[in-house]
Amino acid sequence: MKIIISCLLLLSWTCFCPELSAQQQNGMIREDGAYYIADQIPEYPGGIEAMLKYIESNIQYPREALTQKVQSRVYVQFVVNKNGKVSQAEISRGSHPLLDKEAIRVVSNMPKWIPGKNKGKKVPVIYTLPITFKITPSMSSISDIKNSNDTGTTLQGIWQICKLNNTSDNEKYSITAGPYMKILSTDNRFTNLALNTSGHVSVITSNGTYTQTSDSTYVESVSESIMNPKLSGKDITIHFKFLNANLLMISFQSVDPLLQGKEYWTRVFLPQPANQHN
Repeated sequence: MKIIISCLLLLSWTCFCPELSAQQQNGMIREDGAYYIADQIPEYPGGIEAMLKYIESNIQYPREALTQKVQSRVYVQFVVNKNGKVSQAEISRGSHPLLDKEAIRVVSNMPKWIPGKNKGKKVPVIYTLPITFKITPSMSSISDIKNSNDTGTTLQGIWQICKLNNTSDNEKYSITAGPYMKILSTDNRFTNLALNTSGHVSVITSNGTYTQTSDSTYVESVSESIMNPKLSGKDITIHFKFLNANLLMISFQSVDPLLQGKEYWTRVFLPQPANQHN
């Protein structure tokens, strides 16, 4: 089965900078103690490139905004506190409620930063992050992809790991199925399977229960893992994004550093049984 898709999001980024009014420049410190400017500004772990990767992996273009062809730049102001935690995220210059909400969600869920310092002491610092939502010509085609078995954007079903291969059009891909499958059942149980070279199930690698905690996150509670016993009894948080109703991009972290990264999974449909005739 081949599905042609295009990228859902084009994210452009400009420099991170505190927004200062004339009065703020005189004081440099807000009433709540947060600094507009500090001797040492906070730093995202891994630097700017890591931040861009985080935003690109986690932001989701709101479907309704995409349908309405809404695009704009959103400015999110937030505080990096003394412990490096992002807090008080709010829109300093917005455009559309759907884009504003998504920008705040992504910023609020950022991992801890390296906190800023002033005169050698850790201090809370105010930052403003501009995020541009822009629809590329190929993005609209994602809503035109139809499948007679389309079940909507639900996690429940049978999934197979896959690879996205570039075609002659750099913005489109074909799918090559991989050797692993995942079953997410309606009773919130999951089963991971490994396939042999002929494409048949050869072993159940792990199983357990799962809980969807948000529109973009679910947690697998592993009861038993045959291939990696250290995962038994552990919880694995998985972040997901629907590229279309039958194609997922997921990223995850676990206690095993080898099981971290980004993957693509395509929905599998079982053949319908033929009608029986007496």
